[in-house]
Amino acid sequence: MLIKMLGVTLALLLTNTILAQTDNYTIFQMRYLYDEAQFEKATLQGQQLLDKASTFSPEQLLIIHRYMGLSFFNLGQTDSARVHFFSVLSIDADFTLDPINTSPKIIDFFEDVKKQYQDVFTDDNLTVIAYPQYIFLQDLRPKAGLYSFFMPGWGQLLKQQKRKAYIIGGSFLVTTLSAGGTYILERKRHDAYLDETDTSKIPSLYNSYNNTSKTRRILQYAALGIWATSLLDALFTKYEPRLDILNQSIAVGLSIPF
Repeated sequence: MLIKMLGVTLALLLTNTILAQTDNYTIFQMRYLYDEAQFEKATLQGQQLLDKASTFSPEQLLIIHRYMGLSFFNLGQTDSARVHFFSVLSIDADFTLDPINTSPKIIDFFEDVKKQYQDVFTDDNLTVIAYPQYIFLQDLRPKAGLYSFFMPGWGQLLKQQKRKAYIIGGSFLVTTLSAGGTYILERKRHDAYLDETDTSKIPSLYNSYNNTSKTRRILQYAALGIWATSLLDALFTKYEPRLDILNQSIAVGLSIPF
């Protein structure tokens, strides 16, 4: 039972790692498609990523929206490009495109979008554009790490990862209690071995004590491993929700064809 619980805990951690690597690879694929001028495929790839936007970091979302905006601009769909550049600016209002890798035409367009994002317009001829605005919540991982330092599974519970919290916490409690119980049994068998005067019984009593001692050490190492695993998981693995997404709108002083 204990081995099974440890296996489930490790499987959960491996799953999180594999998913994180998969997301990074998908973002890389999107950038590759853009570099290969496959702009339509890049936008499709980006939309699939945005369907699970709440799982990404600010840096990852900025990259996705940036390449969505660049791809739509190259497809001649400046309205869609503008929407994604607005989202870029909602993440980093001071963001600028790299002039080395970006054409002057796109940079001029982006700077125009940036001015529209920052300015308050008084023109009567306004067009309202809807775009997703990201509001990033406090990163709970440092606090979760502190919680898991004191009690494995507590940090996962703070991150609303209840299933993982129960598995990690339950495994730690079972292992720790088993180690404690085995230690008590070990001391009793140790005393029995030392107190025995019948030489014919001493070997079997010693073997019983020795085996119990080995079991206790294994349980202690297992408990320590679960503690370390919980701490690292609380500190470094992603969790949901990481952000709120508001359907924001901005008024710009020009008309955009649809």
